[in-house]
Amino acid sequence: MNSITISPSFNPQPFYYVYRRYRNENWTIGDSIPYYSLFMLLEGTADITINGTSYHLEAGEGILTPPYSVRYATTKTGFKQNDIDFYAEKLPFLDSAVKISGEKFSIINKHIDKINYLRLSLPPLHETAIKGHMLIIISEILSCNKSKTDITAEKIRKYIIQNYAQSINMQQIAEFTGLSKAYCGTIFKRHTGYSISEYICKLRIDSAIEQFDEEPPSSIEEISYNLGFCDVYHFIKVFKKVTGITPGQYKKSLIKPDSIP
Repeated sequence: MNSITISPSFNPQPFYYVYRRYRNENWTIGDSIPYYSLFMLLEGTADITINGTSYHLEAGEGILTPPYSVRYATTKTGFKQNDIDFYAEKLPFLDSAVKISGEKFSIINKHIDKINYLRLSLPPLHETAIKGHMLIIISEILSCNKSKTDITAEKIRKYIIQNYAQSINMQQIAEFTGLSKAYCGTIFKRHTGYSISEYICKLRIDSAIEQFDEEPPSSIEEISYNLGFCDVYHFIKVFKKVTGITPGQYKKSLIKPDSIP
């Protein structure tokens, strides 16, 4: 698996801070934001919906909302929060919400506390130091999200294995995962080394070769139909692209000399 790194030129620009603020019960917010928003719940509970997906947060949990998201949040109990809103270029794997809990929550919250100390206590020095803490926070969120993308990539792989012999496309995979087509393609390529279309082709051609090797071998037309190709000509084209020879040439290579009349 490829590691996730942050470019040295990446420069998060925090502009709004909420430090240990208490919100009363029945507090609500609804907005569309063009920036990242990091919400950390210190006490109480909150329910947040981001781009149509609902999250229930308990004390000791947080969530990162990506730019250009529509969010709605409410609490019936009241809560205490830390919050940092910041502008930054979009990063891989951070174009959907990331839930934070456990050790990651503690680490990130510790750096938020340091940021608030710096911005309130040391104005001449705070910008560079705050950027350093922001980069650590984002790195922790990225590593937190890697396990999520691992699970999603494996979910996509299993879906393809179960359905590659049918007509399958990116839209179906996106609907299955509840993610965008572009995001599905990105994480699958990152985790497997194959694009989704390449992986489907690989499975189909591997299966075609197995069927040619059977006794008696299946016909080219049967295999084409059985593996979800739109027509036999498309099957021949893909087979040659993957193996370097046509299905007919492969079948001929399997004929034993003593079987030739």
